[in-house]
Amino acid sequence: MLQRIVNRAQGFKGSYRSASSVSGGAPEKPKKKGQRVIASALPMFSPCGEAVGALLSAHDRKQERVRLGSEWIHVSALINGECLRAVGIAHLEDVTAYEKPRPADRLLWAIGKAVEKHIRDSMIELYGAHNCMGRWQCPCEALDFEGEGDLSRKCGKCGKPASTYSEFNVKHRGTMLSGSPDLLVRREGSRKWTPLEIKSIKVVPKGGVVTGAPDFHNLEAAQRGHVLQVLMYRRLMLETGHEMTDEALVCYGAKDYVMQSPYKFFTIDGEAEENVKAVNHLMKSAKEYALALKSRKVTGRSNLCPNHETNKAKGCHCKVSCFSRKS
Repeated sequence: MLQRIVNRAQGFKGSYRSASSVSGGAPEKPKKKGQRVIASALPMFSPCGEAVGALLSAHDRKQERVRLGSEWIHVSALINGECLRAVGIAHLEDVTAYEKPRPADRLLWAIGKAVEKHIRDSMIELYGAHNCMGRWQCPCEALDFEGEGDLSRKCGKCGKPASTYSEFNVKHRGTMLSGSPDLLVRREGSRKWTPLEIKSIKVVPKGGVVTGAPDFHNLEAAQRGHVLQVLMYRRLMLETGHEMTDEALVCYGAKDYVMQSPYKFFTIDGEAEENVKAVNHLMKSAKEYALALKSRKVTGRSNLCPNHETNKAKGCHCKVSCFSRKS
């Protein structure tokens, strides 16, 4: 019985029955011609806990179509070491793939996003919307603008201010880089902005075994990838004509209960020599990608992937095209 439920959740082809038809009443009828009946989201079965849990897990495992290539390179892709040759090929040939995340991954992502949203909303409240740069929308979305917040502006349609925040997207045509800082803030009376990157982080109970990335308790400095990410946002903002401070901020929020403050903030010096060199190197790589793409070509093959037998090549969706190209 349980397996049949899971099978139906993963590829159910029959019709669903509405809640009224389950209880014996007449099913809902469309209010207007051509309007679909909004039926129950669950197929007919006894709603025992085990069955519902299996159905939810099966729903979370659904495949998602992902377009691998893009004309623009996101800063995070550059920081994470994604192959720009593969990104270019995927864009030119419109390569797509399917991902199937695990239910545990989806739940962990949801927790992380909730932590990050709480920190972002609290920071906006502390600084004031007028000292935060982003995209702002009213409830009906008729009032929609980018820049510093302005709660005095009212929508002509719903009469409400544009108080809903989403990340500001910055694009630099010279490198084909794009990025969305979690938040851009400024001190009261200042014209210069400071980028803030917000990350959620696991909490390992004291005495527990820490594997992989640091946990909240033993985090003593911002992780290098996060440092480079926020500094790249700062550089893109500078390159596109915005006034920026010499600093950047990285904030970590604990994904579990802790006795002390659940936040750790680190100030990054954007003009430190090692940081400037690292950012310049990343900008150079992006410029090479942009120049190649302009003439519908791709960047050279990475030294980490000399032939199709390497582990990196075996998992690449663009390997056939990559190794069949002369350059």
